[in-house]
Amino acid sequence: DDIDTSFSYYDTAISYGGDNADEDLYKEYFDLLIQDDLTEKALEVTDRAEGIFDGDWISLQYMNLYSLREDTQRFEYYMENIEYEDLDSTLKGEYLTTKIDYLIQNSLFDDAKRSLDLFWDLDQYDPRYNFLYAKLSFEEGDLENARKYCKKAIEYDTTRVVTDEAQKLLAQID
Repeated sequence: DDIDTSFSYYDTAISYGGDNADEDLYKEYFDLLIQDDLTEKALEVTDRAEGIFDGDWISLQYMNLYSLREDTQRFEYYMENIEYEDLDSTLKGEYLTTKIDYLIQNSLFDDAKRSLDLFWDLDQYDPRYNFLYAKLSFEEGDLENARKYCKKAIEYDTTRVVTDEAQKLLAQID
C-alpha cells in the first residue's frame, strides 16, 4: 500500500511538472517501477520523458525495459542507435551493463567478452563489471573465475548495486 501511494505521488509530481519536470524525478520513478517489475508503467513513464527530454539516458531506459521484457528487436534497435563513444562515463557503464547482461542471457559470449574489455578499460573496479565477468565465467563453466569475480564484485560494491545477485551466484557455485 505504501508503494502504491509513493507511485501516486510520483505520477502527481510528473503531471504537475509538465514540460518543466525534473529529469532526476523521472529516473528515480523509473528505477522504482523496474524494482517492482512494473515494466508497462515504466514504459509509459519513459515515453512521457522522451517527449520532454533529450539525451541518451532515455535510450538506455528503453534498452533496460526491452531487455527485461525480452523484446529482442526493440532492445537491439536502441542498443544500435546509441553512440558509445559519445556517452559520458556514467552512461557508458550503464550501457555496457545492460548490453553485456543481454549478450550473456542470449549466449553471445564472444560479443560479451569484447564488451567486457571495453568495461575493463572504463573501470575495472566497477562492481557491475566484476559481477558480469563472474556471470560470464559461470555460464562458460569456469567456476574458479566466477567465484573470484563474484567476491571482487561484492568487495567493490559499496552501494550494494550487485551484491545480492553476486551472493546468489556465489551460492550456486559453492
